[in-house]
Amino acid sequence: MKIETKRGKRKGMIDLQQVIPYFQPIVSADEQEIWGYEVLGRLNSPSGVKSLGPFFNDPEEDAELQRRVDQHIRQSALQRFAKVENKNTHLFININPDWLQMDWQDGDKDWISKHGVDPKQVVLEVTEFLFLIKEKELIEMLDYYRKLGCKIAIDDVGKGFSNLDRIASFHPDILKVDILLLKNSTHSKSFMDVLQSLSVLARKMGASLLFEGIETQSELQNAWKSGGRFYQGYLFGRPNSSFQELYASAKKEIVHMIDQLIEAELTAWKNQFELEHSLNQTLKRIQSSISTMSDPMVYLSDLAAYMKDFCYRVYVCDDKGYQKTDNFILSKGKWRQQPEYKGKNWSWRPYFVYNIARMKMERRGMLSEPYPDLETNLLIRTFSYPIDRGYLFMDIMIDSKKE
Repeated sequence: MKIETKRGKRKGMIDLQQVIPYFQPIVSADEQEIWGYEVLGRLNSPSGVKSLGPFFNDPEEDAELQRRVDQHIRQSALQRFAKVENKNTHLFININPDWLQMDWQDGDKDWISKHGVDPKQVVLEVTEFLFLIKEKELIEMLDYYRKLGCKIAIDDVGKGFSNLDRIASFHPDILKVDILLLKNSTHSKSFMDVLQSLSVLARKMGASLLFEGIETQSELQNAWKSGGRFYQGYLFGRPNSSFQELYASAKKEIVHMIDQLIEAELTAWKNQFELEHSLNQTLKRIQSSISTMSDPMVYLSDLAAYMKDFCYRVYVCDDKGYQKTDNFILSKGKWRQQPEYKGKNWSWRPYFVYNIARMKMERRGMLSEPYPDLETNLLIRTFSYPIDRGYLFMDIMIDSKKE
Protein backbone atom coordinates (compact mmCIF):
# COMPACT_ATOMS: atom_id res chain seq x y z
CA MET A 1 0.00 0.00 0.00
CA LYS A 2 1.33 3.41 -0.96
CA ILE A 3 0.72 6.50 1.13
CA GLU A 4 0.80 9.88 -0.54
CA THR A 5 1.16 13.17 1.26
CA LYS A 6 1.79 16.80 0.51
CA ARG A 7 4.93 18.59 1.59
CA GLY A 8 4.54 22.21 0.59
CA LYS A 9 4.50 22.15 -3.20
CA ARG A 10 6.03 18.66 -3.34
CA LYS A 11 4.33 15.32 -2.87
CA GLY A 12 5.99 12.60 -0.84
CA MET A 13 5.15 8.92 -1.24
CA ILE A 14 6.10 5.84 0.78
CA ASP A 15 5.22 2.29 -0.12
CA LEU A 16 4.45 0.56 3.18
CA GLN A 17 5.32 -2.80 1.64
CA GLN A 18 8.89 -1.56 1.47
CA VAL A 19 8.90 -0.42 5.12
CA ILE A 20 10.30 -3.13 7.39
CA PRO A 21 11.35 -3.45 11.03
CA TYR A 22 14.96 -4.17 11.92
CA PHE A 23 16.04 -5.50 15.29
CA GLN A 24 19.19 -4.65 17.26
CA PRO A 25 20.12 -6.89 20.20
CA ILE A 26 20.35 -5.61 23.77
CA VAL A 27 22.58 -7.62 26.10
CA SER A 28 22.25 -7.98 29.87
CA ALA A 29 25.27 -7.98 32.17
CA ASP A 30 23.72 -10.42 34.64
CA GLU A 31 22.94 -13.14 32.08
CA GLN A 32 25.55 -12.08 29.48
CA GLU A 33 23.01 -12.99 26.81
CA ILE A 34 20.51 -11.13 24.63
CA TRP A 35 17.75 -9.73 26.86
CA GLY A 36 15.82 -7.95 24.14
CA TYR A 37 15.75 -6.23 20.74
CA GLU A 38 15.12 -2.62 19.83
CA VAL A 39 12.81 -2.04 16.86
CA LEU A 40 14.28 0.24 14.19
CA GLY A 41 12.56 1.38 11.00
CA ARG A 42 14.10 0.62 7.60
CA LEU A 43 13.07 1.26 3.99
CA ASN A 44 13.87 -0.99 1.05
CA SER A 45 14.99 1.29 -1.77
CA PRO A 46 16.60 0.74 -5.20
CA SER A 47 19.93 1.75 -3.66
CA GLY A 48 19.59 -0.62 -0.69
CA VAL A 49 18.12 -0.68 2.80
CA LYS A 50 18.01 2.78 4.38
CA SER A 51 17.36 3.94 7.93
CA LEU A 52 14.10 5.79 8.53
CA GLY A 53 15.70 7.80 11.32
CA PRO A 54 16.13 10.93 9.15
CA PHE A 55 12.51 10.61 8.01
CA PHE A 56 11.16 10.51 11.57
CA ASN A 57 13.48 13.30 12.76
CA ASP A 58 12.65 15.68 9.89
CA PRO A 59 10.42 18.49 11.27
CA GLU A 60 9.41 19.39 7.70
CA GLU A 61 8.01 15.91 7.05
CA ASP A 62 4.26 15.35 7.14
CA ALA A 63 3.34 14.26 10.69
CA GLU A 64 0.43 12.07 9.60
CA LEU A 65 2.68 10.21 7.18
CA GLN A 66 5.25 9.70 9.94
CA ARG A 67 2.55 8.36 12.23
CA ARG A 68 1.22 5.90 9.65
CA VAL A 69 4.71 4.60 8.92
CA ASP A 70 5.39 4.30 12.66
CA GLN A 71 2.18 2.28 13.13
CA HIS A 72 3.18 -0.04 10.31
CA ILE A 73 6.63 -0.66 11.81
CA ARG A 74 5.19 -1.37 15.26
CA GLN A 75 2.57 -3.76 13.91
CA SER A 76 5.06 -5.60 11.71
CA ALA A 77 7.54 -5.91 14.57
CA LEU A 78 4.92 -7.26 16.96
CA GLN A 79 3.70 -9.78 14.39
CA ARG A 80 7.25 -11.00 13.90
CA PHE A 81 8.00 -11.05 17.62
CA ALA A 82 4.87 -13.09 18.40
CA LYS A 83 6.51 -15.99 16.53
CA VAL A 84 9.69 -15.93 18.62
CA GLU A 85 9.91 -19.05 20.76
CA ASN A 86 12.03 -17.50 23.52
CA LYS A 87 9.49 -15.98 25.90
CA ASN A 88 12.25 -14.56 28.14
CA THR A 89 13.30 -11.95 25.61
CA HIS A 90 11.85 -8.45 25.22
CA LEU A 91 10.92 -6.06 22.44
CA PHE A 92 11.90 -2.39 22.82
CA ILE A 93 9.49 -0.14 20.93
CA ASN A 94 10.03 3.60 20.53
CA ILE A 95 6.77 5.44 21.01
CA ASN A 96 5.83 9.02 20.20
CA PRO A 97 3.46 10.06 23.03
CA ASP A 98 1.53 12.43 20.76
CA TRP A 99 0.88 9.65 18.24
CA LEU A 100 0.07 7.22 21.05
CA GLN A 101 -2.59 9.64 22.27
CA MET A 102 -4.05 9.67 18.74
CA ASP A 103 -4.15 5.86 18.81
CA TRP A 104 -6.18 6.08 22.01
CA GLN A 105 -8.53 8.59 20.45
CA ASP A 106 -8.99 6.14 17.56
CA GLY A 107 -9.90 3.41 20.08
CA ASP A 108 -6.64 1.49 19.68
CA LYS A 109 -5.41 1.17 23.27
CA ASP A 110 -4.46 -2.49 23.16
CA TRP A 111 -2.28 -2.47 20.04
CA ILE A 112 0.26 -4.76 21.79
CA SER A 113 -1.86 -7.72 22.92
CA LYS A 114 -3.99 -7.83 19.76
CA HIS A 115 -0.92 -9.11 17.90
CA GLY A 116 -0.52 -11.99 20.34
CA VAL A 117 2.42 -10.53 22.30
CA ASP A 118 2.48 -10.64 26.08
CA PRO A 119 2.83 -7.01 27.30
CA LYS A 120 5.33 -8.29 29.90
CA GLN A 121 7.74 -8.83 27.00
CA VAL A 122 7.46 -5.23 25.77
CA VAL A 123 9.52 -2.20 26.78
CA LEU A 124 8.09 1.16 25.72
CA GLU A 125 10.80 3.75 25.02
CA VAL A 126 9.90 7.41 25.47
CA THR A 127 12.25 10.27 24.64
CA GLU A 128 11.84 12.44 27.71
CA PHE A 129 11.52 15.83 26.02
CA LEU A 130 10.01 15.04 22.61
CA PHE A 131 6.26 15.39 23.05
CA LEU A 132 3.59 18.08 23.08
CA ILE A 133 0.84 16.49 25.17
CA LYS A 134 0.56 17.31 28.85
CA GLU A 135 2.83 15.40 31.18
CA LYS A 136 -0.15 14.22 33.26
CA GLU A 137 -1.74 12.64 30.18
CA LEU A 138 1.49 10.85 29.29
CA ILE A 139 1.87 9.51 32.83
CA GLU A 140 -1.72 8.18 32.69
CA MET A 141 -1.01 6.38 29.42
CA LEU A 142 2.26 4.92 30.70
CA ASP A 143 0.54 3.77 33.90
CA TYR A 144 -2.06 1.95 31.79
CA TYR A 145 0.62 -0.01 29.92
CA ARG A 146 2.62 -0.55 33.09
CA LYS A 147 -0.43 -2.22 34.69
CA LEU A 148 -0.65 -4.48 31.64
CA GLY A 149 2.92 -5.58 32.37
CA CYS A 150 4.99 -3.36 30.04
CA LYS A 151 8.26 -1.87 31.20
CA ILE A 152 8.97 1.82 30.64
CA ALA A 153 12.29 3.16 29.37
CA ILE A 154 13.33 6.81 29.12
CA ASP A 155 15.56 7.41 26.09
CA ASP A 156 18.46 9.87 25.63
CA VAL A 157 19.00 10.47 29.36
CA GLY A 158 21.92 12.87 29.74
CA LYS A 159 21.29 14.61 26.43
CA GLY A 160 21.13 18.36 26.93
CA PHE A 161 19.70 19.37 30.29
CA SER A 162 17.42 16.53 31.32
CA ASN A 163 14.75 17.39 33.88
CA LEU A 164 15.43 14.78 36.55
CA ASP A 165 12.18 15.50 38.43
CA ARG A 166 10.25 14.94 35.22
CA ILE A 167 12.09 11.68 34.53
CA ALA A 168 11.34 10.48 38.07
CA SER A 169 7.63 11.23 37.61
CA PHE A 170 7.49 8.60 34.83
CA HIS A 171 8.70 5.88 37.27
CA PRO A 172 10.90 4.30 34.57
CA ASP A 173 12.20 0.75 34.72
CA ILE A 174 15.13 1.58 32.44
CA LEU A 175 17.16 4.73 31.78
CA LYS A 176 18.79 4.70 28.36
CA VAL A 177 21.98 6.76 28.39
CA ASP A 178 22.77 9.11 25.51
CA ILE A 179 25.43 7.78 23.13
CA LEU A 180 27.66 10.87 23.22
CA LEU A 181 27.78 10.87 27.01
CA LEU A 182 29.17 7.35 26.99
CA LYS A 183 31.66 8.02 24.19
CA ASN A 184 32.94 11.20 25.86
CA SER A 185 33.43 9.31 29.13
CA THR A 186 36.29 7.29 27.61
CA HIS A 187 38.56 10.36 27.53
CA SER A 188 37.02 12.76 30.08
CA LYS A 189 36.74 12.30 33.84
CA SER A 190 33.97 14.93 33.97
CA PHE A 191 31.75 12.86 31.69
CA MET A 192 32.61 9.75 33.70
CA ASP A 193 31.48 11.59 36.85
CA VAL A 194 28.15 12.39 35.15
CA LEU A 195 27.72 8.68 34.36
CA GLN A 196 28.38 7.86 38.02
CA SER A 197 25.71 10.39 39.01
CA LEU A 198 23.22 8.78 36.63
CA SER A 199 24.06 5.44 38.22
CA VAL A 200 23.14 6.83 41.65
CA LEU A 201 19.95 8.36 40.21
CA ALA A 202 18.93 5.05 38.62
CA ARG A 203 19.57 3.16 41.84
CA LYS A 204 17.43 5.59 43.87
CA MET A 205 14.63 5.28 41.27
CA GLY A 206 14.86 1.50 41.22
CA ALA A 207 15.70 1.64 37.51
CA SER A 208 18.33 -0.14 35.41
CA LEU A 209 20.81 1.68 33.15
CA LEU A 210 21.01 0.79 29.46
CA PHE A 211 24.04 2.06 27.52
CA GLU A 212 23.67 2.29 23.76
CA GLY A 213 26.12 2.87 20.94
CA ILE A 214 28.83 0.64 22.42
CA GLU A 215 31.47 -0.11 19.80
CA THR A 216 34.71 -0.51 21.75
CA GLN A 217 35.95 -2.33 24.82
CA SER A 218 36.70 0.96 26.62
CA GLU A 219 33.08 2.06 26.17
CA LEU A 220 31.89 -1.29 27.49
CA GLN A 221 34.21 -0.91 30.49
CA ASN A 222 32.84 2.55 31.31
CA ALA A 223 29.28 1.28 30.99
CA TRP A 224 30.04 -1.56 33.42
CA LYS A 225 31.86 0.73 35.86
CA SER A 226 28.87 3.06 35.82
CA GLY A 227 26.48 0.33 36.88
CA GLY A 228 25.08 -0.47 33.45
CA ARG A 229 22.88 -3.55 33.41
CA PHE A 230 22.08 -3.49 29.67
CA TYR A 231 24.32 -2.85 26.65
CA GLN A 232 23.56 -2.14 23.01
CA GLY A 233 25.79 -1.39 20.04
CA TYR A 234 27.82 -2.76 17.16
CA LEU A 235 30.08 -4.62 19.60
CA PHE A 236 27.21 -7.06 20.18
CA GLY A 237 25.35 -6.97 16.88
CA ARG A 238 24.19 -4.62 14.15
CA PRO A 239 20.50 -4.05 13.35
CA ASN A 240 19.17 -6.94 11.31
CA SER A 241 15.90 -7.99 9.71
CA SER A 242 15.96 -11.15 11.86
CA PHE A 243 16.28 -11.81 15.58
CA GLN A 244 19.96 -12.65 15.46
CA GLU A 245 21.94 -14.41 18.16
CA LEU A 246 24.69 -12.73 20.14
CA TYR A 247 28.03 -12.74 18.34
CA ALA A 248 30.20 -15.52 19.79
CA SER A 249 33.10 -13.09 19.91
CA ALA A 250 30.96 -10.59 21.82
CA LYS A 251 29.92 -13.19 24.39
CA LYS A 252 33.57 -14.09 24.95
CA GLU A 253 34.48 -10.40 25.11
CA ILE A 254 31.87 -9.66 27.78
CA VAL A 255 32.91 -12.56 30.01
CA HIS A 256 36.61 -11.73 29.67
CA MET A 257 36.07 -8.01 30.20
CA ILE A 258 33.97 -8.47 33.34
CA ASP A 259 36.55 -10.86 34.80
CA GLN A 260 39.31 -8.31 34.15
CA LEU A 261 37.33 -5.42 35.61
CA ILE A 262 36.47 -7.35 38.75
CA GLU A 263 40.14 -8.19 39.26
CA ALA A 264 41.09 -4.54 38.76
CA GLU A 265 38.41 -3.37 41.20
CA LEU A 266 39.45 -5.96 43.81
CA THR A 267 43.06 -4.79 43.47
CA ALA A 268 42.02 -1.16 43.88
CA TRP A 269 40.03 -1.95 47.03
CA LYS A 270 42.91 -4.03 48.39
CA ASN A 271 45.26 -1.08 47.88
CA GLN A 272 42.81 1.25 49.61
CA PHE A 273 42.43 -1.05 52.61
CA GLU A 274 46.23 -1.45 52.86
CA LEU A 275 46.70 2.34 52.73
CA GLU A 276 44.01 2.81 55.36
CA HIS A 277 45.68 0.24 57.63
CA SER A 278 49.10 1.85 57.11
CA LEU A 279 47.77 5.32 57.97
CA ASN A 280 46.13 3.98 61.13
CA GLN A 281 49.39 2.42 62.26
CA THR A 282 51.33 5.59 61.44
CA LEU A 283 48.92 7.84 63.34
CA LYS A 284 48.91 5.51 66.33
CA ARG A 285 52.71 5.66 66.42
CA ILE A 286 52.80 9.46 66.04
CA GLN A 287 50.19 9.95 68.78
CA SER A 288 52.48 8.31 71.30
CA SER A 289 55.13 10.95 70.55
CA ILE A 290 52.88 13.92 71.28
CA SER A 291 52.70 14.93 74.94
CA THR A 292 49.38 16.76 75.15
CA MET A 293 46.05 17.01 73.32
CA SER A 294 44.36 19.53 75.62
CA ASP A 295 44.63 22.33 73.04
CA PRO A 296 43.65 21.26 69.48
CA MET A 297 45.85 23.96 67.90
CA VAL A 298 48.91 22.97 69.92
CA TYR A 299 48.22 19.32 69.18
CA LEU A 300 47.89 20.01 65.45
CA SER A 301 51.04 22.13 65.37
CA ASP A 302 53.04 19.32 67.01
CA LEU A 303 51.44 16.69 64.79
CA ALA A 304 52.12 18.52 61.52
CA ALA A 305 55.87 18.10 61.96
CA TYR A 306 55.48 14.35 61.48
CA MET A 307 53.15 14.49 58.48
CA LYS A 308 55.01 16.19 55.62
CA ASP A 309 55.62 12.93 53.79
CA PHE A 310 52.04 11.79 53.35
CA CYS A 311 49.59 14.70 53.48
CA TYR A 312 49.35 18.36 52.52
CA ARG A 313 46.51 19.64 54.70
CA VAL A 314 45.41 18.81 58.28
CA TYR A 315 42.70 20.13 60.58
CA VAL A 316 40.47 19.02 63.47
CA CYS A 317 36.64 18.84 63.50
CA ASP A 318 34.06 17.79 66.06
CA ASP A 319 31.49 15.07 65.36
CA LYS A 320 28.99 17.64 64.03
CA GLY A 321 31.39 18.75 61.30
CA TYR A 322 32.53 22.08 62.78
CA GLN A 323 36.23 22.81 62.26
CA LYS A 324 37.92 23.46 65.62
CA THR A 325 41.31 24.54 64.30
CA ASP A 326 42.92 26.52 61.52
CA ASN A 327 43.96 24.63 58.44
CA PHE A 328 47.61 23.63 58.45
CA ILE A 329 48.59 23.47 54.79
CA LEU A 330 51.93 22.45 53.30
CA SER A 331 53.39 25.02 50.90
CA LYS A 332 56.91 24.77 49.47
CA GLY A 333 57.92 22.33 52.17
CA LYS A 334 56.65 24.47 55.06
CA TRP A 335 53.41 24.45 57.01
CA ARG A 336 51.36 27.64 57.06
CA GLN A 337 48.08 28.31 58.85
CA GLN A 338 44.73 29.33 57.33
CA PRO A 339 42.66 30.74 60.23
CA GLU A 340 39.74 31.61 57.92
CA TYR A 341 38.68 27.95 57.88
CA LYS A 342 38.12 27.67 61.63
CA GLY A 343 34.41 27.36 62.40
CA LYS A 344 33.38 26.07 58.97
CA ASN A 345 31.11 23.04 58.83
CA TRP A 346 31.97 20.06 56.58
CA SER A 347 29.14 17.69 57.46
CA TRP A 348 27.66 18.16 53.94
CA ARG A 349 30.51 16.20 52.37
CA PRO A 350 29.26 12.77 51.21
CA TYR A 351 31.78 10.79 53.22
CA PHE A 352 31.58 12.82 56.46
CA VAL A 353 28.65 11.46 58.51
CA TYR A 354 29.23 7.88 57.36
CA ASN A 355 32.90 7.96 58.37
CA ILE A 356 32.13 9.65 61.71
CA ALA A 357 29.56 6.93 62.51
CA ARG A 358 32.05 4.17 61.69
CA MET A 359 34.85 5.83 63.68
CA LYS A 360 32.57 6.09 66.72
CA MET A 361 31.92 2.35 66.49
CA GLU A 362 35.33 1.06 65.42
CA ARG A 363 37.68 3.68 66.91
CA ARG A 364 39.96 3.65 63.89
CA GLY A 365 40.67 5.95 60.96
CA MET A 366 38.68 5.89 57.72
CA LEU A 367 39.75 6.78 54.17
CA SER A 368 37.32 8.54 51.84
CA GLU A 369 36.69 7.82 48.17
CA PRO A 370 38.63 10.04 45.74
CA TYR A 371 37.04 13.45 45.08
CA PRO A 372 38.19 16.81 43.59
CA ASP A 373 39.56 19.36 46.05
CA LEU A 374 37.49 22.57 46.05
CA GLU A 375 40.53 24.85 45.98
CA THR A 376 42.89 23.07 43.59
CA ASN A 377 40.47 20.75 41.73
CA LEU A 378 43.11 18.05 42.18
CA LEU A 379 41.92 14.55 43.02
CA ILE A 380 42.37 13.83 46.73
CA ARG A 381 41.34 11.49 49.51
CA THR A 382 40.63 12.49 53.10
CA PHE A 383 41.79 10.30 55.97
CA SER A 384 39.84 10.94 59.18
CA TYR A 385 41.09 9.67 62.53
CA PRO A 386 39.47 9.70 66.00
CA ILE A 387 41.35 11.66 68.69
CA ASP A 388 40.48 12.58 72.31
CA ARG A 389 38.86 15.90 71.49
CA GLY A 390 37.37 15.35 68.07
CA TYR A 391 38.51 13.97 64.74
CA LEU A 392 41.69 14.62 62.80
CA PHE A 393 41.30 15.14 59.03
CA MET A 394 44.20 14.73 56.63
CA ASP A 395 43.93 15.55 52.91
CA ILE A 396 46.13 13.34 50.74
CA MET A 397 46.93 14.01 47.10
CA ILE A 398 46.36 11.03 44.85
CA ASP A 399 49.19 9.70 42.74
CA SER A 400 47.39 9.35 39.37
CA LYS A 401 49.92 6.73 38.30
CA LYS A 402 48.86 4.46 41.15
CA GLU A 403 45.13 5.10 41.12
